[in-house]
Amino acid sequence: MGEATERTDGLESADAETLVGRGFDWLSGGEPDRAIEEFDASLLLDPEHGKAFFGRGQAWRAKGEFARSLRDLDEAVRLKPDDSEVLGYRAYARHRLGDFMGAVADFDRAIDIAPQVAWLYNGRGTSLHADDDLEAAVADYKRAIALNPNYSEPFRNQGMALAANGEYEAAIPNYTEAIRLNPADPLSHLYRAEARCQVEDFEAAVIDFSEAIRLDPKQVRAYQGRAAAWEALEQDEEAEADYVQAERLGEDEPMGGAAVAVTERKPQIHALIQAHFDPTPVEDLTITERNFPHRVRADLQRAIDRVFVGQATVSFFCGVRKTHAFDGISLTELLVRNRHNPSESVPPLYEEINIGEEQPVRCLKNGLWLVEADETRFVVFLEQHTQFHKVEGMRIQVAAPNDPQGFRVSQDFLNRLEEAVQKAESYRGKILSLEQGDNYSGKSSGILVHRLSTVEREQVILPSSTLELLERNVVRFIGLRPRLNKLGLATKF
Repeated sequence: MGEATERTDGLESADAETLVGRGFDWLSGGEPDRAIEEFDASLLLDPEHGKAFFGRGQAWRAKGEFARSLRDLDEAVRLKPDDSEVLGYRAYARHRLGDFMGAVADFDRAIDIAPQVAWLYNGRGTSLHADDDLEAAVADYKRAIALNPNYSEPFRNQGMALAANGEYEAAIPNYTEAIRLNPADPLSHLYRAEARCQVEDFEAAVIDFSEAIRLDPKQVRAYQGRAAAWEALEQDEEAEADYVQAERLGEDEPMGGAAVAVTERKPQIHALIQAHFDPTPVEDLTITERNFPHRVRADLQRAIDRVFVGQATVSFFCGVRKTHAFDGISLTELLVRNRHNPSESVPPLYEEINIGEEQPVRCLKNGLWLVEADETRFVVFLEQHTQFHKVEGMRIQVAAPNDPQGFRVSQDFLNRLEEAVQKAESYRGKILSLEQGDNYSGKSSGILVHRLSTVEREQVILPSSTLELLERNVVRFIGLRPRLNKLGLATKF
C-alpha cells in the first residue's frame, strides 16, 4: 500500500474531499480497513458527504459486511438519488443480503438513468435469476452482452440460467466464451465442469474441475464435483482423495468478485442476523420467548402486522427452513452456523385462516424479521411450533442486546401482542365452535365461525306468552344496559 501513501502523504489540506480521495486510494490498493478510517474522518468534517458514504459502503462490501455496506449506501442514495453507480452498488448489497426484489428495484432505477451501462443489466439479471425469473434474467444477460461483447460475466451467468433450466448443452458454449474472455475466473471452469457432468462428458469435466482447483485451491465444490466425475470414470482412489480433501476444507464458501455474481438463493440465517447486530456479537444478545395457543394465530398475525407497519422498521424478512427440524426451530439455533443442518432463508409460507369474514387472514407458519425500533436493533422469530408433525402452538422469540434498552424494546413488542390476543378482535361478536375437521376449502380452521341467517320477528313461531317473556327479559334488558352500567349494576345474563 506504499503507492497510496506516496500519492496522499504530504498533502497539507485535510479537508473532507482530500480524505475521501485517500480512502479510495486505500480501497483500490486492497486496504479496506484503512479506507474506512479515511471515510470516517471525512464524514466527521462533512456529515453529508455522499461520496464518503459511497466509498465507505464499498469498503464494507470489500470486507463482506453487506449489512453495513447497505446502511452507508442508503445514505449515499439519499444524498445522490440520481447516481446510477450508487444505485447499482446498493442493489448489489441488497442482493447479497437476499433481498432480490429490492435489488431489482434499484437496478430498474439505475437503468432508467443510464440505459447503456452493461453491468447494470448483468446485475439485474442475477437478481431476477436468484428470484427464479430465468426468462427475464436471460433477457438481461443478452442485453448486457449486446452492450459489451467483451464482458465475461453475463456469458457465465447466462450459462447458469440455462443450466438451472436443465439446458446443459446450451449452457456449455456460454461458459466457454466466458473462459475465453476471462480465463482466470474459477467459477466459469467450475460451472462448465458441472454442466459437462450432466451431459456425461466426465473426462472433460475432470479437466475443468482441476483448473478451477488450480485457480482457487480452497474451492470445496470443485473437489466434490471432481470426485463424482472420478467415480463415474471408475477411478476410485482419485475420487476418495478428492472427497477427503473436500471434507478437510469444510463447507463451501461463496466466491467473491468485483461485480455482481449469482449468489446462493438461500442465504444462511446466522450470517444475516450477525450482520444485522454488528458490531454487537451474538454472545451479547438475550432471547425472550412467549407461547400462544394455536387458536389465536389470526389475532397474533394482525398484531404483528400492525407493529411492523407503524412502529418499527423492518430491514429484512423471510421464511426459515432447516432440513431436519422435528422439534421445531429455535432462534438460538439461528444465531449460530451449523454446517450439517444450516438454517436457510426461504420465501415465507402462509396459511389462510377463516375468521367468518369475506377474506381470511393470511397467517405465517414461520417468519424471521430483522427490525429496528427506538434506535435499537432486534430480531423477531415466529414459528408454528410442532413436534413430530403435531402442532403445539405459536411461539414468538425476540433477540435483542442484553441491556436495559434491549429489554425494554423486547417487552414493548411482546406486550403489544399480548394485548391484541386478549382483545380477540378477529372473533369478537361471532358465534364459534372449537373443532377439528377436514380442510375441504383449503383454509385452516380449528375454530369454526358460524354465519347464521337473519330471522325476522314475524318468522318466530312461539307461544305469545313466551315471546312476551323474551321481549321483557332480553330485548328490553339489552336496551337498558347503558343506564344500568352508569348505576354500576351488572349487565351480563
